[in-house]
Amino acid sequence: MYPPGLTNRLNLYHTTNIQKAKIEFYQYYQSSGINAGVNAYTVVFRKQNGVYVNGVSTMNSLDWVYGEVHINEYRMGTYSNVLRESIIIHEMLHVYGLKDQYYDPYSIMYGYTLYNVTDVTPDANAVINSKY
Repeated sequence: MYPPGLTNRLNLYHTTNIQKAKIEFYQYYQSSGINAGVNAYTVVFRKQNGVYVNGVSTMNSLDWVYGEVHINEYRMGTYSNVLRESIIIHEMLHVYGLKDQYYDPYSIMYGYTLYNVTDVTPDANAVINSKY
């Protein structure tokens, strides 16, 4: 059962070739300071030659092993359920290897919070399909 107003529309079956990969979710509260305007952020680890690495440069070449989605409750608490869902899906897709994009404001991977996009949009789906 999901909290009132939230749904689970994602059906992603293959997002890594690594067995036992996992995503963990964390909440934090930051109302001031340099990152107070951040809704959420993601940390992703990939494995290369037995060593865990992270960073944008490995997103297209390595499978993810472990991801953390950090959610700023200060910001998220002011949003509608649909917008929160959109932001969380966006962050999850970072774990799966998708990058922010800034050319289509209706994409789930658009880098700014503008619209309530809660489905994997065709551009994001194409990236996932090409990787896996």
